[in-house]
Amino acid sequence: AGLFDSLNGFVVAWIGAEYLLDARAVLGLCLVFFLQGVTRISNVFRDAFGLFQQGQLRPLFLAILVVVLAWLGGTFLEIHGFLGGWALAYCLVPLWFDPWVVHRHALNLPVGPFFLRMLGWTATVIGAYAVVRPLDLGGFWGVIGPVAEGAVTMAAIVVMGVAAWWKSAECRWLVRRVWK
Repeated sequence: AGLFDSLNGFVVAWIGAEYLLDARAVLGLCLVFFLQGVTRISNVFRDAFGLFQQGQLRPLFLAILVVVLAWLGGTFLEIHGFLGGWALAYCLVPLWFDPWVVHRHALNLPVGPFFLRMLGWTATVIGAYAVVRPLDLGGFWGVIGPVAEGAVTMAAIVVMGVAAWWKSAECRWLVRRVWK
């Protein structure tokens, strides 16, 4: 969410307004970054548990899907289709596969509650962005504006995340860990 608001501001400050992407392309780029961040967590857990055999073909399937879907999307819808195909590939393979492997083979827990929490966290990020977006800090302070907008968005995500997830076991663990 903060990336969406600050990306074009950085591009203008860095190399000029003629290199700006339209809002749909920036949103697609942000979606890809968000999906990569979300899937990275499960990937790290899969590696930490040593579940290499269970996911040995996942990178191959992901690479093939990214190339094929991004190429098809780019062919028909240009940059928007390219980014959409890339995001779709991440939704089709690592978004569900790594959490399933970790929960099934390491934690011996059902994966459904994890996906509900992931959906809730995604709603929290979208809600925080909806709260911060009307502020439009990017245009006020030149180069510092995009940084301020990204920081305010991240702070809103943290505040709304803690408020929404205060009673969850993960949040209680984190609070105990931080204020030990």
